[in-house]
Amino acid sequence: MGFLYFSNFNIRLVEKTGDEDFFSVKGKCLQDLMSDTRLFSKDPVCILADPFLFEHNGCLYLFYEHQRKRYGKGELRMRKTSDLVHWSDEVIVLQESFHLSFPNVFRDGAEVYMIPETGADGSIRLYKADDDSLERWSEYRTIIKDGRKWADSDIFFKDGMYYLFSSIYSRKSPQARLFVSESLDGDFVEHPCSPFSSDASNARNAGRLFLHDGKLYRPVQDNTKGYGKQLSIMEIVELGPSSYRERLCREHILDLSDPFYKRGGHQFCPIVFEGRSIVATDGKQRNYNIRENLNGYCHHLCKRG
Repeated sequence: MGFLYFSNFNIRLVEKTGDEDFFSVKGKCLQDLMSDTRLFSKDPVCILADPFLFEHNGCLYLFYEHQRKRYGKGELRMRKTSDLVHWSDEVIVLQESFHLSFPNVFRDGAEVYMIPETGADGSIRLYKADDDSLERWSEYRTIIKDGRKWADSDIFFKDGMYYLFSSIYSRKSPQARLFVSESLDGDFVEHPCSPFSSDASNARNAGRLFLHDGKLYRPVQDNTKGYGKQLSIMEIVELGPSSYRERLCREHILDLSDPFYKRGGHQFCPIVFEGRSIVATDGKQRNYNIRENLNGYCHHLCKRG
């Protein structure tokens, strides 16, 4: 980030046609959701990021972070489609008094939950859909409340146990942590192997864990050269109440020759919908908005003072 520009994020949906590598971001582009990079916008949408895809009642839902202005407060929005061509208007699904991002939606039994990033509140919170529309959500419980900046959380169910993957945000020394519980309502106890990484190349999740060809994968952000610069894929080869082991499966999957990903990105969310393989990603770009860059310069001076 500089004083002449700051980083925007945009969302892209692609369809795999069968010839592309599953772990790449290449494919037929279905839709781009673009933020506002106009020089003189007074209230620009600066971030459209952290896309999550979720299938429900014959529709594909796209949940994502939406933030106005450089230092605005993020909120969570949603669009949906039944044919991957016609999309509904966006709906605000969750707002809080603090910043929200990473709207990770998942199903447990007959219920639908969301575990967004609420690190600005120093917590990990779990929300539950109020009804079948998935447009309204209420806090179900607070899993952790210790004041630390928890980021990019995911809950994965395996062999009767719930595994909570999260990370403590830090530019220089992030920590990937793992917790385990026998139920969503129970206490999540820190796993014996936690923290399992303090490496900026893989500590933060870049989407939810996913299964592909019978194997379990964790998409990760590689922030060694700056926030949101690259993505990699880790394969989880062992996951149990007392054991955890992963290995690097695919390094640096973003195609930096594509203008959309030229500056980087930090999300990879695949899903199969109506027999079609869809991937949601986000891409980083520079924003030279005059007003917001002046705000950034003043913000920097205030911090120095």
